[in-house]
Amino acid sequence: MLGSATVNLPFSEGKTRWGYAVGGGIEQAFAPNWVARLEYLYIDLGSYTFLQTTTGTDPSLRFDTSVRLHDNIVRIGISYLFNAGPVVAKY
Repeated sequence: MLGSATVNLPFSEGKTRWGYAVGGGIEQAFAPNWVARLEYLYIDLGSYTFLQTTTGTDPSLRFDTSVRLHDNIVRIGISYLFNAGPVVAKY
């Protein structure tokens, strides 16, 4: 007879992380009323170790997972400017 076992481990955790973000971008008009942009952002929140254990006391049932929390984000965009003509004051 075959047996089965189910182990329920919590694999999610909410926590506030401190770190830094550095980025920059450029924006350029390329035609009347049209603008293109390119942005870059680097985010680094350090590293974190998740300690997962079962309810038993056996140390072989412990799972430690270390993750590095960082990301590179690149954005591109194109915008159309409505009513982007010259500003004329009317008195």
